[in-house]
Amino acid sequence: MEKRIDINRMFSFIKRQSLLNANATIIGALAIIGALFFISGLVGYFYPQSVTKLKPVYFGTLYIYGLIRTSNVFSELHNPQRGYAFLTLPVSTAEKLWGSWILSAPVFTFLFSGICIVLYFLACIIGGRMDAFHKIFDLDNLRGVGFFLIMQSVFFLGAVYFKKNNFMKTVAVFFLFWLVNVAYIRLLTWPFGMNNTHIYGNINNVDIIKFKDMMLFWVKDVGLCGLFAPFMLLVSYFRLKERQI
Repeated sequence: MEKRIDINRMFSFIKRQSLLNANATIIGALAIIGALFFISGLVGYFYPQSVTKLKPVYFGTLYIYGLIRTSNVFSELHNPQRGYAFLTLPVSTAEKLWGSWILSAPVFTFLFSGICIVLYFLACIIGGRMDAFHKIFDLDNLRGVGFFLIMQSVFFLGAVYFKKNNFMKTVAVFFLFWLVNVAYIRLLTWPFGMNNTHIYGNINNVDIIKFKDMMLFWVKDVGLCGLFAPFMLLVSYFRLKERQI
């Protein structure tokens, strides 16, 4: 990437992108918040024993709404009437990339998570279930947010790469990638599965399990969680740079 990124210039770009189509964004956000508020209040009042089941509703909305928004983050670039103006902005490729990513990933995730925490808090108050409020901060929920950020990087690349129907095309590519990834992990760990220990004679079952866990750690935790999202952003950068040339 460019050796020097001007922070002030990048934040000016972020401000510009935030104000772009601001009315439509606000209307859409208010509609979703209103629907979640209604559902949260309904569950809190009539089904207080099921208040923890609001979490999948919040996560489902986060994934669907967040990934659709991400798919449209470069809609200006692909618009024949507005694409040239976007490409000729006095902002470097890296600044466009990081500015767009900051808006669509950490900023969006932080704001949406804060809204969901407030709505869940209100549902717990309405239902008299404050004992369940701490469950919104469970480790599984944090992992769910982390996985969203990983998926978001894929849809971010799709937003740069595809010119039309970005979301559906990226969904198809992600599904194929997921199948290949699952097959790859199974291929690596299959020889060390408990059902195949007879192939290796006197190898201790505990050692086999440890080796299998180690392979899963390096492929899933390190490869997928640690390296995948940065790699997607790197590819997005070069794809965006191609459009600049």
